[in-house]
Amino acid sequence: MVNKLVKYIPNIITFSRIITSVLASLVFVFGDFATSICLYGYSAISDFFDGYAARKLNAFSEFGRKLDAVSDKIFILSLLAPTVILGNVLMMVPFIFETLIAVNNLKRTNNDIRIVTERVGKFKTAMLFPTMILGLLASKFPMFNFLLIPSVCVTTELQYKTYKSYNKQEEERLNETYKELDNTKIISKELSIKDNLINLRNELMSYVYYDDNIEYKYRRKERRK
Repeated sequence: MVNKLVKYIPNIITFSRIITSVLASLVFVFGDFATSICLYGYSAISDFFDGYAARKLNAFSEFGRKLDAVSDKIFILSLLAPTVILGNVLMMVPFIFETLIAVNNLKRTNNDIRIVTERVGKFKTAMLFPTMILGLLASKFPMFNFLLIPSVCVTTELQYKTYKSYNKQEEERLNETYKELDNTKIISKELSIKDNLINLRNELMSYVYYDDNIEYKYRRKERRK
């Protein structure tokens, strides 16, 4: 009995992230900035711990995977929505794109079409979080808009490329031509921190500046000694 309950721990953590994300956005709109930041902080940290708990307890499930994907979207939208409600019009663009991506992925899930996160999607999420934080800060402190504007531009470009990549993945899966790549290795242990950062920067720039980035398969090259 205890072992069965332990298996639910990752999903319980994920559910708690959904609840705190919604509460954080409501609290922020009503003016309690400090409490909102604490709730958002828990939501962000719990995203790591539910996956960690699932691995440690060997408690993976298809329901948990779908729940985690839903909770991620709710967390993102809970950060974007308050800034839009408070009149930060600049955040409307990433808000619309993220909603569009979430709705399309939900439709694919309902149609039993499995979509895995592309490399460009990982960079999109990595850029989206600081952009959302800047959006929150700018809604209270307009001085942050000078950082928010370029951040929104890069983020929306990555969202657009991510949207295109998921559409292409769906088409390839339906045609049974999709080849799933290992996108989990972001950092190479064989390279120095400096070289890893340079590679990540170059890969990010390729997604932002090149129209054919979806076909672009980044290869890390070791420096010749």
